[in-house]
Amino acid sequence: MSDRFAAANMSAGHPNGISINNLANLPFLIQLGSNDVAYDRARQAAEYTEKLDAMANLHQGLFPHRLHLHSNRGHGFRDNIPDIVPQEIIVDYSGWLNGKERFPREATDTNAIRWLERFTRNPIPKHVFWDLSNIAASRVADGKETAKTYTQFYWLEYGGEKWDASGTKVIEATYDKAQNSVALRHPANAMRILLNRDMLDLAKPIHLVIDDSFQRDITVTPNETTIRSTLESRGDPSWMFEAEINIRKNGDSWEAQ
Repeated sequence: MSDRFAAANMSAGHPNGISINNLANLPFLIQLGSNDVAYDRARQAAEYTEKLDAMANLHQGLFPHRLHLHSNRGHGFRDNIPDIVPQEIIVDYSGWLNGKERFPREATDTNAIRWLERFTRNPIPKHVFWDLSNIAASRVADGKETAKTYTQFYWLEYGGEKWDASGTKVIEATYDKAQNSVALRHPANAMRILLNRDMLDLAKPIHLVIDDSFQRDITVTPNETTIRSTLESRGDPSWMFEAEINIRKNGDSWEAQ
């Protein structure tokens, strides 16, 4: 659900080994006390932040994040007190992880709400990672479906065909307005690329590239069916798309229309 939010804050949470790929484009704040040791929370949070550091360095601008590791604090303190009262946090969390006796600290405003409200949601980012292994299955209670599987992520939607979602491959998608192009790496065997005029010029052919090998110019047609279906699926005008490209793998080759 990363695409639903402008930013997120995890207070004394636990990532539970979840892949961080889907956090691209979602500013993410992690905070807790350095003495919050239940379930190995503090260590897990710092290790998770190191993974985010690595992804942020590899993909500039895609993984904005911050760790507020509160020095010598335990579990159960408020992180949204309205007054600006600087809190002491550990800056060198890698050193803290490695057991250093001394590490830099700084006093900073750790109010979660003030951090979150700095950001505005971007429903159509130019660069998307989508790890399908993180999708929760539909839930059924008393014979009724209580939650549906999410099949749309930003401007991508995957088809119902089986796909190896073991986490060994992650869909990577980009669009370039200047080149009027879309590029996919490791796409699902059947999926839909949703488009609107804020992304590309729909009156011109769109250059599609898949896995650096398949290339084709596709002419799309804005149509009422796509507009209605995408608006109704989420009830969000920001995700109202006018046209689409459908791709499907047939043996070793791709089909697109």
